[in-house]
Amino acid sequence: MDAAEKDTAEKDTVRFRVSLVVLPVDDFTGNPITGSQVRVFIPGQKPPVIKSDGYHVFLNLQEPQVEVCCESGLYGPRREEVVLPAGAEPLVIKLRLSPNASYPMPPGATCVAGRAEPGRRIRFRCADSGETYRLSREYQHTGEEKDTLCIFNPNHRELEGKTMFIQGKDGKQEYFTAAGLKEEGCRLAEPLQHDYKKVGTVLYPVFETYTSPKGDFFLLLGSGREGETTWLWEMEGKEGLREAVLAPGRINRLLWKEEM
Repeated sequence: MDAAEKDTAEKDTVRFRVSLVVLPVDDFTGNPITGSQVRVFIPGQKPPVIKSDGYHVFLNLQEPQVEVCCESGLYGPRREEVVLPAGAEPLVIKLRLSPNASYPMPPGATCVAGRAEPGRRIRFRCADSGETYRLSREYQHTGEEKDTLCIFNPNHRELEGKTMFIQGKDGKQEYFTAAGLKEEGCRLAEPLQHDYKKVGTVLYPVFETYTSPKGDFFLLLGSGREGETTWLWEMEGKEGLREAVLAPGRINRLLWKEEM
């Protein structure tokens, strides 16, 4: 290879460097969202290359951190701050999207529609014990395996890309995302902020979306439940946790009100 050919090859390598791969996933079914059902973009960056299996491939990103945005006619909007790795290997992530009111609702679905402040993230978790997980091993946030959280998951539910809320018996708590799967449990993008004992620690699957510019939101919280269930919900950036008793088979209406 002469100098000119080498220079051309190096330019081609830079031109097509894969920086980030995003797979949007239906948070209700756990299946990838393919075709034109969703738009994935990074503000100020070139559109991704879209693969037939649903992967969106971003090339030649220069910033160490970017905001990935998802928009769809069937799913609520999502945006996520993503820190890109410093090495040559691209980052591959799953982003779960929550169905909106245009989604074909399954029979007996538990749905909630409401209003809060515009542009805020809204998070729901079920307070009933049947909707929770436990640890199969203690977690140390400074230990050698700080990037692994061992979750007892007997039904083998799909957790990759899922936002979770963890709460210890001592009151320590935080949100995290299951960035990937490992034989022992899930891989964490970043270590948790606290240690968690096996006994007394509870993990809740989280359903989340963003409010519209008018403050409206909608969430499908699953189906197959019998009778009313109690849910806890909160608005990111605001103090306070609300409790709501929701019935299946209809849209439950909620309004965020500041506590007096």
